[in-house]
Amino acid sequence: MQDAARAARNALKQQDYNKALPLVRMLAAKSSPEFEYDYGRLLLRGWGVKCDTKQAFALISKSAAGSYAPAQSLLGDMYEAGEGTETSEKKALELWQCAAAHGNASAEHRLGGYYIGLGKNENFAHGLELLKSAAKHGDGEACTELAYIYYEGKPPYLNKDPKAAVPWCELGIKNRSGESALLLARMYDHGEGGLPSNRAQAFLAATTFDRSPEAQAWKVRLQKKVPSKSDVDAAMNWYLAKRSTNTREQTAEDTDMWDILNRK
Repeated sequence: MQDAARAARNALKQQDYNKALPLVRMLAAKSSPEFEYDYGRLLLRGWGVKCDTKQAFALISKSAAGSYAPAQSLLGDMYEAGEGTETSEKKALELWQCAAAHGNASAEHRLGGYYIGLGKNENFAHGLELLKSAAKHGDGEACTELAYIYYEGKPPYLNKDPKAAVPWCELGIKNRSGESALLLARMYDHGEGGLPSNRAQAFLAATTFDRSPEAQAWKVRLQKKVPSKSDVDAAMNWYLAKRSTNTREQTAEDTDMWDILNRK
């Protein structure tokens, strides 16, 4: 059992779903809340198996009933979206609260966003604390959300404070949030939040997660103490050209940031 569980976890970590599926299915059949959740998640996302939201809901519900916090959080998401079940905000909130009580970062993030969306000072303050807890527990999306809250402000509850956004961007990058990296790039480009206006640093931030050989070569050239303007411009032109061929969906903030970086 221990060897099978270890092999299943390793296969899931490596996203080798064909290898993970038979192991996870076998372990879930033995009423393991961890692997009931994992098997349900595979079915929900269609990873290595045909998508089946109803069976996913049944498995994740069983795992959540075993007090497995990740399952409680995901089941809350399913109730919110109506995936495999009817929509129920009440049940979603109850499940997120249970998971958040066990320190589940995703549930803290969901609850934080919910309370902030309600308005009123006390709700906003509670939501902000939940987001901070989620961020500190490793939720990169919560880091990005906090960074934007401080960067843009949330009148009348919070004034704009780009300087306070910087550490949340940095924590978001540690938690592999590409949107945090893009916001930090934008602030370097504008010289906001106490950061110097520096297009080389903007490029380095924006390409934080780009592991291509070309990006790595440009990073080496731009990490000089004082990189030349021609290198900075050439690096940015290379990245913008690469980006123009990227067909992934872009957020409004993402597009706006690259419009700014593209200026001469």
